[in-house]
Amino acid sequence: MLRPRSPRDDVTSVADELASNAIRHSRSGQGGKFTVQITRHGTLVRVMVADDGAPDGPRLIENPDGEGGRGLVVVNALALRTGVDGDHHGRVVWADIDWDAADAGAAMPAMPAAQADQAAIQDAETALARRFADVPTWYGRATHAWWALTTTGLATAPTADELAELLSDLPEARPTPVTPGDQQAPQGGIPRCA
Repeated sequence: MLRPRSPRDDVTSVADELASNAIRHSRSGQGGKFTVQITRHGTLVRVMVADDGAPDGPRLIENPDGEGGRGLVVVNALALRTGVDGDHHGRVVWADIDWDAADAGAAMPAMPAAQADQAAIQDAETALARRFADVPTWYGRATHAWWALTTTGLATAPTADELAELLSDLPEARPTPVTPGDQQAPQGGIPRCA
């Protein structure tokens, strides 16, 4: 049985598609860099990906039965509006997604108290990095969610423990064995952030 998609799933899918496009179709994937920024204002979430530019701009595919190029079709299906700013030197591709407050309000984690949670966030980032050494993981201070960039795409979870569970199920994210003498995560897994 399929469960209904949540706005969080839509935001994750859009961020994944735009970040993947930056890697595949811009200089960002040729030794450059890209930045993902996700902001929320009321019931609107904007996903922006800044890349190092490319000779051609993003474009929708002409053949929906083709091997690739469906990323922007997915983004356009999930977003209220999309846009591109910039040129071959660098650009920002963005999409606005409706965050239905009635469905998503309870799912959005409360904003943590900055000073009280910094140590817990740092401990969780260290534990995730130690446990999944080959997978970039981080805490999104703007999104208040945990993120990981895997070979299958962008993964997100509301807590570090839930992200660790997701990563444990992926073949490329096998946990790194802990040798005696290494510092281990506290009993119960990754430290929790409020």
